[in-house]
Amino acid sequence: MSAGTLNSWQIVAVLGAVQGVIVAMALAAKRPRRTPHLLLAAAVLAFACHLATVVYYSADLVPRAPRLFGVTQPVPFLFGP
Repeated sequence: MSAGTLNSWQIVAVLGAVQGVIVAMALAAKRPRRTPHLLLAAAVLAFACHLATVVYYSADLVPRAPRLFGVTQPVPFLFGP
């Protein structure tokens, strides 16, 4: 597989990450704004970013976008709390 091509599982993961971002935006925009909604939105966004990062590394997209390398390294620390 050449650099930059996505297989079917990576496409499913990207779609899941996009869906996570949309759900996080919907939770953050929900009125009235409550702390549990914002915390859930932050958790869903963290999972979506991590999922997108997994696709970024597994599809070997690092040479195409080297500036993104390591940006989401601290994101897994948000999963525990």
